[in-house]
Amino acid sequence: MTYYKYTGSLFLAIIAMLFLSLVNGCQPGDQPADSRKPLHIWLDASPGEIDFFREIGGRIEKAVPGIVLHWKVTRLNDLKPTFLGHAKRTREPDIILLVNDWVGELSRENLLMTIPASFSHIMPAMLDGVSVANKLYAVPWSFEALALFYNTDLIATPPHDFAELIATGKAISSQCLHPFIYENKNFYSHAPLFFGFGASIFKADGSIDLQTAENENSLGFARDLHFRWNLLPAKANYPAMINLFGRGKIGMIVSGPWSLPEIERSPVKFAVSKIPDI
Repeated sequence: MTYYKYTGSLFLAIIAMLFLSLVNGCQPGDQPADSRKPLHIWLDASPGEIDFFREIGGRIEKAVPGIVLHWKVTRLNDLKPTFLGHAKRTREPDIILLVNDWVGELSRENLLMTIPASFSHIMPAMLDGVSVANKLYAVPWSFEALALFYNTDLIATPPHDFAELIATGKAISSQCLHPFIYENKNFYSHAPLFFGFGASIFKADGSIDLQTAENENSLGFARDLHFRWNLLPAKANYPAMINLFGRGKIGMIVSGPWSLPEIERSPVKFAVSKIPDI
C-alpha cells in the first residue's frame, strides 16, 4: 500500500485541521475518556485504509490528549449527499475525507472551514485543486493521475507517443479483442488528449472556451482512434474495460491507481507507464 509515503504529511495536516476544529480548546495533559472532546471523521475506506487511518488517529490522540476520534465509513457514492443533509442540521462531521471536485459546492454551502495554514511542502497544483477564490478549504493527502496500463505478454516496451501507440496497436490487433481502450465517453479520461492538443476549458476571463481548433483536433483524434485506426470501440465503459484487460483481451488501457486492486487480482501480466505524448 502506497499510502504510508504520505504518513508524515497527513499526520501534520490532520493535526492542523483538528486544532481548527477545537472551538472550545483542549489543554495537553491526561484527561478521563469521558471528558475528551469527540471529533467525528467521515470517509470512504477499504479495511486496509481504515486501519491506516486508525493508526494515524491513535498517534493524533496521543499528541492531542483532549480529543477522541470517532470514525464513520460511508460508501463514496453516499458520502457527499449524506454529508450535505447531515452537516446542515448538526454541523457534523468535523472532518470529511472528500474528493477535491466537491470543494466548490461544499464551500458555497458554507459547510467547509477555510484553513489558514501554510503547506509549502505540498505541490501548488494540489493546493489549487482544493482552493476556491484563493482560499484553502482542504488539505490534500494524495495525488492520483491517469496512466497507461499495458499487457506485457503483448507489449514489451510501452509507446513513447501516440504515433508509437498506433503502430503498436496495429501490430497486436490480431492477438486481442481491442488493442487500446480508454473511457472515451468520459471527459476525465479524454483530458490527456484534450489538454495534449492545447485545448482549454476556460478563457482568461473565466468564460467557457470549448469552441476552439485545439478542442476539435482532440475530438477528431479520438474519433480517428476508432474509425481510422480501428484501435478501440466506439464507446467504452469502465467495468468492461477493466474486465477485458484483466482477461488479457486488451493490449493497453488508460486508467488510474484506483484500478490496481482489481487488475492485480486478475491473471493478466501488466506494467504501468506514463500516457504517451501527443
